[in-house]
Amino acid sequence: TIRIGVVFPLSGSTSSTYGENGQRGLLLALEDVNASVLSKDKVTLTIEDSQGQPRFGVNAINKLIVQGNRFIISDQISGVTLAMAPIAERNKVILIAPGSAAPKVTEAGDYIFRTKVSAAVESKTAADFIEDKMGIRSVAFLYQNSDYGKGVFLPMRSDVIDRGVAVVAVVAADLSGLTARRLRVHHFRGSTALAYEADIVLMLNDKLTAVSRAHLAFDSTRAKEFREYVVFSIEKQRGGVADV
Repeated sequence: TIRIGVVFPLSGSTSSTYGENGQRGLLLALEDVNASVLSKDKVTLTIEDSQGQPRFGVNAINKLIVQGNRFIISDQISGVTLAMAPIAERNKVILIAPGSAAPKVTEAGDYIFRTKVSAAVESKTAADFIEDKMGIRSVAFLYQNSDYGKGVFLPMRSDVIDRGVAVVAVVAADLSGLTARRLRVHHFRGSTALAYEADIVLMLNDKLTAVSRAHLAFDSTRAKEFREYVVFSIEKQRGGVADV
């Protein structure tokens, strides 16, 4: 029997996109492999939930190693994979990252392998498209404040600057903000643009996602109307120079 451990985000904000879909794909593959006449050994999967957070990923990989799993399929979230990598390396356990795009994964260790292209490669392709195909001469970046987001943003910023494209603004947002129904100032706490410049922040959100579901419960036709509007709000930035 070949035992394979799996660490996926089965709960939390990324569960439906990565964890649940990934788990369904693995179970389909497991069924095919074990049904194959070419397979001499049966394969078993033990799946643990990382909740998309590094600390839970660390708990999960430690548990899987204690259970005797020598092959582990890693979380799609780069930050979780990078947190688990030293443990896999120390225990000489194969860790395969099928979805983690952060460039750091490539250098995470001799026992760490990736099947997804590095974000550094993706960013170069995007930079080529921005300049060559679209002819854009200035850009603003809103990126996810995570290992993955930084892994995409940092090389892309260098690539567009090298091509003579002006970077006019840079803002980092927490993952919780990018998946929230309404983006708020506290989602940008990691952004230097807010920390050192802005005293107030003008926030624009899609009305359809920002308003209470109660507004649509008894009149579904309003959804079409709400898609055409934004919610405009002004929020204090207490870390600004004016200390408002």
